[in-house]
Amino acid sequence: MAERPLLLFPQAIKQLPAKGRGFPPSRVNKPGVARQKDRLGPAFQKLEDAFEAKRAELSKLASGMEPEKVLVIETADAVSDFQRAVRSIPGMEWLGEFELDDMEPDENFRFADKPDKQIPQVLYLAMTNQRAIEEIVSLWNFWEADKQKFPRGKTKWRDLFSLCRTIRYWNTDDRLKETGLIDALQDILADAPQSVSMEIEFWHRSEARLRASKERVLSLLREADGEIVADAHIDEIGYSAIKASIPAELAGRIVGGHRPGFFNEDAVYCLRPEGQCVTSIPDSVESASVPDRPLPTEPPVVAILDGVPFQRHQYLVDRIELDDPDNFAGAYQAGEQKHGTAMVSLVIHGELNDVDASALNSKVYVRPVTAPDRTHVMPNQTAAEIIPSKELIVDFIHRAVKEIFERNDGKDFSTVKVVNVSLGDLSRPFSRTASPWARLLDWLSWKYQVLFCVSTGNYGDDVDLGIAPQNFAKLNDDDKSQKTLAAMAESLPNRRLLSPAESMNAITVVALHRDSVQKFDPKARVDIQPDDNLPSPVSRLGAGFRNSIKPDIFMPGGRQLYRNFTGQSAASHSAGTGRTDCTTYIRGTSGATALASRGAARIHEALREMQSENSGAIPDANLAVLMKALLVHGAAWGDAQYHIEILKQYAGPRNFKRYSVR
Repeated sequence: MAERPLLLFPQAIKQLPAKGRGFPPSRVNKPGVARQKDRLGPAFQKLEDAFEAKRAELSKLASGMEPEKVLVIETADAVSDFQRAVRSIPGMEWLGEFELDDMEPDENFRFADKPDKQIPQVLYLAMTNQRAIEEIVSLWNFWEADKQKFPRGKTKWRDLFSLCRTIRYWNTDDRLKETGLIDALQDILADAPQSVSMEIEFWHRSEARLRASKERVLSLLREADGEIVADAHIDEIGYSAIKASIPAELAGRIVGGHRPGFFNEDAVYCLRPEGQCVTSIPDSVESASVPDRPLPTEPPVVAILDGVPFQRHQYLVDRIELDDPDNFAGAYQAGEQKHGTAMVSLVIHGELNDVDASALNSKVYVRPVTAPDRTHVMPNQTAAEIIPSKELIVDFIHRAVKEIFERNDGKDFSTVKVVNVSLGDLSRPFSRTASPWARLLDWLSWKYQVLFCVSTGNYGDDVDLGIAPQNFAKLNDDDKSQKTLAAMAESLPNRRLLSPAESMNAITVVALHRDSVQKFDPKARVDIQPDDNLPSPVSRLGAGFRNSIKPDIFMPGGRQLYRNFTGQSAASHSAGTGRTDCTTYIRGTSGATALASRGAARIHEALREMQSENSGAIPDANLAVLMKALLVHGAAWGDAQYHIEILKQYAGPRNFKRYSVR
């Protein structure tokens, strides 16, 4: 331990905050009762009319089903403890609360002390039947009559009515909003498939109600000549979904505006494109001498969820514990084992150009979750590796992680404390609410006391610098970096994190424009980011759930070069595939995440030594959170802060914080 710093963990003490008046919260000016009556009165009438129409529709089916609908209440500012108020009304079932983007103040809602400040919006959702709606309308009438004394347990409704912006039912537009389904169907149909897959997510409810809802949707799917490909339910994260296959002809009509019956089912939360992770690495290779590094002597600490690695590569022989229950290895042809090989190599060895690096002293556990798909072949590349199309990603990842820690084959991988996920769902960029995959990782990290390291995903579009190449070449390095940062800031809406990068418990990793290559010939390519302390131009950049700061850390991800500011080259060195002695260069957030997992494993080695020397000083249950804390604690902007400050002149003072936290 002499070569490592001493870590001192002081005794925890309770420190009460100093007494004082503090800062009173700003208050939203609300419209009066008369104004709210004019604004919302017709909406309450529509609520009752819609239920009558639903009842008439169901009576024709002779199904005996009681009509239910999802009530949507949007407010200006939050109503504390409103969940309890919902549950106080028989026939209402709480579904969730979501913070929306702030809105501009208007004549109805504004802050008294800051009239130009934006107004927070909150969305409350509840499943309701007709009896519950009748009681809500009764409470509205009570409030409308300006009666201050509300029935016991119902006073939160009084607060809500005064802050209410809109009240309505969840509809088909809501089910499609921001999911990108229609655009995705249009893109898929360009390849003239016979059928198209999509995902249908349900509101999380009791098992019996969910079963009835799925049976109803299945019946409507069959009427449309569709079928269910996969079905999943994970109660602990409130996730229930099916993957459905529909005829291409029906998909075409949906793109044209048709909405089949299952689109309108009240039990359906949203309709999404088929979730998918696509990984690929260019086919360039070169020979490399294999470093003489000791073989591991310890059981796995890091688990990698990725493609099948090339085990016979000289860098990887006797260093991997492959667990392939689905026999994905049998699906690969020579030279196709790329992404998983690269991730394993980076976790074990780090960058191969880093002459000071050493191999981990523990094996690496690999659970394949992607396999080659030859319909996704890009120029100069072999088949991309994807999640099997028959699977729902969330369910498949859940089973894969569960199989690591809950086994019945006599093998024990309980030593795993870090799980590397260099994957992201291309169909699900983060938008306001945490995705099921992110919620899954949050729950699994708590359940199994492990640290997930997750990539933000890569941004593959061109970077518009707004300057001619010959003029860009004349700029000094500082100006080039600032120009690139400004262009990245302009494209932030399109650089949102890919699910599950918004996970709160995971370490979310993004790529620095950095690697250990000392000299390289850029040939006809351009380095648009000369400062290697700044984010790579391919990086996707936060924010996270409830505007939390994401990503958590940056790690070297290779220098991203461009051909006339478009096209891509590479720079982060890792083991290649096909030949047992070849390597290739990669770049992006996948490799950066693998290096973060490697860093966590190194921290784990140090913590284990401390455990052996001080028995009981660090319980095993604390290792994951300590690894996370120490990884983040070691991060600093350094000189790059100068360039971040430059964003003020591009974003303006009002938007600077929003840009800089990303």
